[in-house]
Amino acid sequence: GGDPGVDMRLLMELGGPENQREVEEETRRARSMSNQELLAVLRAAGQQPQGAYDRDTLVTAVVSIRVYESIMMSSSRSPSLAPSQPDSNAGDPPSASKEAELREKLGLLSSMGFGDESTARELLRVHGGDVNKAIDSVLRR
Repeated sequence: GGDPGVDMRLLMELGGPENQREVEEETRRARSMSNQELLAVLRAAGQQPQGAYDRDTLVTAVVSIRVYESIMMSSSRSPSLAPSQPDSNAGDPPSASKEAELREKLGLLSSMGFGDESTARELLRVHGGDVNKAIDSVLRR
């Protein structure tokens, strides 16, 4: 059940099986918030949403941000959605882990309604792999 526009499959993939309960709890929490409260959470996370957004997009964005922040705070692994580090082997083909990281970032941008894959790839390229800066640039348009 649930809102058809909230991409639960993608949120579960981002959170991973170990974070399924947290994704579900954050989704319930976000669905109980008003649109103004959802926008306030996005602004507190450094986003500058402008214009009209449908409720499903707001809920998905808030859950994505909250789960991502939680994973990064509780994990000792490198933050996979953080800006990519400059690569001294820039001419080399991307490694499997970098490809997985890119797919994760593209999926997040797509789930939040930020264009097709080529648009999302360009946003990430322009912003050095930083998902938050890519989102912010779209919201500021």
